[in-house]
Amino acid sequence: MAINRRLVEVEQQSWLAKDLAEALNNYGLVLRDLGRLPEAEACQRESVAIIRRLVEEEKRADLADILVRFQSDHDSVLQELGRPAEGLVKKLWKRFAAVFSSR
Repeated sequence: MAINRRLVEVEQQSWLAKDLAEALNNYGLVLRDLGRLPEAEACQRESVAIIRRLVEEEKRADLADILVRFQSDHDSVLQELGRPAEGLVKKLWKRFAAVFSSR
């Protein structure tokens, strides 16, 4: 993951950003299963931020379903930490439906 992060952030290989986000989300899932919730939350928060940027700024509509899945994973960890996610997944679906239906 460190190499992928370096390639995306330092070497500007943005085509690897989706892979980095997937690795972070998967690592977050493992950390959650191990009970390391604060670390899991940080990984999943970062994975959501990367995919959200790709969807919103780079207009990658093909990644909207991945964003919702990653946000759902993040919401689950927030719930376990006692920090309700406030229905972010539903808000995302509505937001993307509005954005992409106007095309």
